[in-house]
Amino acid sequence: MAVTAIALLAFLGSEAAPFQGTHGNTLERGVDYLVRQQDSSGCFGPLNAATMYNHGIATVALLEAYKFTEKESWRRPIDAALNYLCACQKAEGGWGYLPGNAGDANTAVSIWPLQALFLARNLGWESTVPHLEQGLGWLKTMVDQEGRVGYQTPGDFPYGPHTLTAMGAFCLAAGDLGGPASDELRERVGVSLQRLASDRAPGVDYYRGFFLAYAMQAARGTSSSGWRKEA
Repeated sequence: MAVTAIALLAFLGSEAAPFQGTHGNTLERGVDYLVRQQDSSGCFGPLNAATMYNHGIATVALLEAYKFTEKESWRRPIDAALNYLCACQKAEGGWGYLPGNAGDANTAVSIWPLQALFLARNLGWESTVPHLEQGLGWLKTMVDQEGRVGYQTPGDFPYGPHTLTAMGAFCLAAGDLGGPASDELRERVGVSLQRLASDRAPGVDYYRGFFLAYAMQAARGTSSSGWRKEA
């Protein structure tokens, strides 16, 4: 599910009107495949250790596709997918690897449902806004005093702070609803992002690069001076 959805996101970003371009047929087939894998609960794919990754990324891809087409037949699977995401949100506001109460919420999984929810909000699904607010509230609790975003708690970096901070910066810039407290926190995360982006971490990390690029793009729409400089 996730690999197909990420491939779709690449094609969706390749042209201004992707469904009318070179890869239109590929996109139609890819989205139709995802829709066929959705079960009666609204979940994309089987229940396993990657369920919320699969479902979150597939929901993002379907919403991005709908943004270009507003295809009516895709609204029902989107409704079901969003309902499933909201039902799987943990009481503290984030998401874990599995639906339900098993395991703790973590930033790496939660970023994809959050992205789906702010895309849905922007496309008119107003019922998602309370869940988006709750999720962003949880994400803000993952930020330490240096502006770095942790995995399950502030300062928790199993593989370093770079990718997690880029993930958090992206969602805070693109999905936040504003307010003085949010502005201060985004400023702090923006300074941290700027510092981490200039830090040459060892090896090639495509996931880090992916979210750094998304965070910088999202930063263009914020008033924070730190984010503008990084963008």
